Amino acid sequence: MNTVAVRIPDFLLVDKLLGKFGYPLTAVSANITGKEVSGDINKIVESFRRKIWKPDLILDAGILPPSLPSAILDLSTIKPKILRVGPSKPEQLMKLLGI
Repeated sequence: MNTVAVRIPDFLLVDKLLGKFGYPLTAVSANITGKEVSGDINKIVESFRRKIWKPDLILDAGILPPSLPSAILDLSTIKPKILRVGPSKPEQLMKLLGI
């Protein structure tokens, strides 16, 4: 299946960057699926050190406080599916989607 994920961050620096550019940005997650989630910039940079494919840019916002990962919704079918629960409650997400 060919799909695209869209993320709406709740982080002031990213919000200001998006406002400055005036269009969406593409990015990958700094956290690799199946690996430990980290908000420590030093661990994130180190995780890419020996990789063939590396990000072109990593924004250093310091060591971030722990937070839940984003919710992931699959909207590719008639009835949306929650693939990963994030800070929002599943009931809130379904209400937002009108379900």
